[in-house]
Amino acid sequence: TVFQNLKIKKPNSRYLTLGGWLFESFKHVPKIGESFQYKNVTFIIDEVQNRRIQSVIVKINKQNLQSKLGS
Repeated sequence: TVFQNLKIKKPNSRYLTLGGWLFESFKHVPKIGESFQYKNVTFIIDEVQNRRIQSVIVKINKQNLQSKLGS
């Protein structure tokens, strides 16, 4: 999964997919460009079709990661 690839703990969710989890987290149908921060990762909505998230950009905040590792 995405979370395993990023080496972060999967959040508690009733959804099994990244898109489902993001819908749950946003609490609405997100628009292109909307973002959601989880731990040291930012998920940016890249494409939505028919109430489904088709594409997400994943950015890792290395500064935040370094400060957590150094703590």
